[in-house]
Amino acid sequence: MPTTDEQFLLQQNDLLNCLCAALASRPNPPAKCCLTWGDPIADISQNDDDCCQGTAYVRMLESYPSFNFFPDRTVERQSGPCGVTAWALRLEVTVFRCWPGGDVNAIPTCAELTAATEQLISDTNAVREAMCCLRDINRRRRQLVSIADISPIAPLGGCAGVQGNITIQIPQCSTC
Repeated sequence: MPTTDEQFLLQQNDLLNCLCAALASRPNPPAKCCLTWGDPIADISQNDDDCCQGTAYVRMLESYPSFNFFPDRTVERQSGPCGVTAWALRLEVTVFRCWPGGDVNAIPTCAELTAATEQLISDTNAVREAMCCLRDINRRRRQLVSIADISPIAPLGGCAGVQGNITIQIPQCSTC
């Protein structure tokens, strides 16, 4: 059986594969679909613009002991390395896109705002599909899954997006 660390990475890669496939099946898939660490932000450089090219990320939000009432936190009071019997792994899915901006001479048109909104609704459905895909994979593994909220990322600096959260229960499999 894989170690807990290997399972953490497996879950992230499974969710990434589900997300990339869901986005690829829709018009205008993002240019990037990858794992990341820390707070995801759309990077803009002199040569590239992750936001306008479209970027999708999977990242770990946190892990914590959770075995009594998953996905709730279990307060572990037993000393020693083998006290935790299962972990909750909370993952986040994020998709960034361009948001129409204006300047002192013109504001975005309704058509531009509608097109950007329609793209983000499509991305929201892809996020939902990816989380359901991971849930189905874990049902076959007999692992518990909790799908949480999917929330918009408000337009800021020309970018907008969507984020979703999913939590998987991972048995403690490391050697004690």
